[in-house]
Amino acid sequence: MKTVRAIILALAVTANGGCSTVHFYGQAVLGHVRVLAGSRDIETLIAEGKVGPDLSERLALVGEMRRFAVDELLLPDNDSYTRYTGLDREHVLWNVFAAGEFSVSPRTWCYPVAGCVAYRGYFTESSARRYAERIARDGYDVFVGGVDAYSTLGRLSDPVLSTFIDYGEAETAALIFHELAHQRLYVPGDTVFNESFATGVEEAGVERWLASRGAPEELARYRRSRGFSDAVTAMMLDHRERLAALYARPLDAGAMRAAKREQFDRLHEEYLALLEAWNVEPARGAIERSALNNAVVASFDVYHRFTPAFAHILEREGGSLAALYRFSQELAEMPPGRRHEALMRLVDGEGKQ
Repeated sequence: MKTVRAIILALAVTANGGCSTVHFYGQAVLGHVRVLAGSRDIETLIAEGKVGPDLSERLALVGEMRRFAVDELLLPDNDSYTRYTGLDREHVLWNVFAAGEFSVSPRTWCYPVAGCVAYRGYFTESSARRYAERIARDGYDVFVGGVDAYSTLGRLSDPVLSTFIDYGEAETAALIFHELAHQRLYVPGDTVFNESFATGVEEAGVERWLASRGAPEELARYRRSRGFSDAVTAMMLDHRERLAALYARPLDAGAMRAAKREQFDRLHEEYLALLEAWNVEPARGAIERSALNNAVVASFDVYHRFTPAFAHILEREGGSLAALYRFSQELAEMPPGRRHEALMRLVDGEGKQ
């Protein structure tokens, strides 16, 4: 019965209802069930010495983070992150993002519970890349990104995964708080709201977690890392607006493609300048010019457009997370257009007092 329930919920959470295929349904269900079936109770693993000391210490720290999330961040208290799954791959799944050749609006796929979202997930990289290649042939810009955790929105007990257990302390806390925030509040069909809300909770949560640990050096490193990430995001969102203006011009396809190449050349030059300004060494996974396209820019917008709005709300409410959640719930109950207008006013610095 547990397996049947897992399959039903996996379909509800991950299956695409609009343009489904047998392969997509099958890989979604099988991949999710394997993640759940491979999980083991963390307390038992530690008590019985079934994991090494390094992993045991990291799993125990996740337990502390989870408790902090419940007690201090007012996030859901359930069985999520009380079990551990070791996977034999770098990422748990891979998301495919897509946008039209001359568009910075992401393509969406519609799911029974999650609503329409701006990505399509696969539990194997090869499947994700095959699908990306297929829609690229239809004229889409595509981007495939590895994902180290995902949320079942509280419908199942999300396990700790080997794909993120080796993160640094701040990064692990950020992931746990982010995914639990999705369980606290989720609006089907509004990916931009959901991701911005979860990121806002994540950032406030990590600050408070590190402060509670008396870790000023770790907090300073986190703030610097976040500062660089914010700078990259601001650059991407700025270029998104420039590209949107370009695509609105009455140019023929050839001229538009040439102007698009020039715009992405400038974007990559600015990105390299940011790396130098922040004294960041280009690491594995740094953005290559060949990888930049509309889908990449659209993905930054999806995840970060309204994040500053939630920081403004929290500031206005004197740091009260309870007040932030109440206000966010009010936003969630608005029609999408009004919700986005209200959030955009906050991003622009209006309505902070």
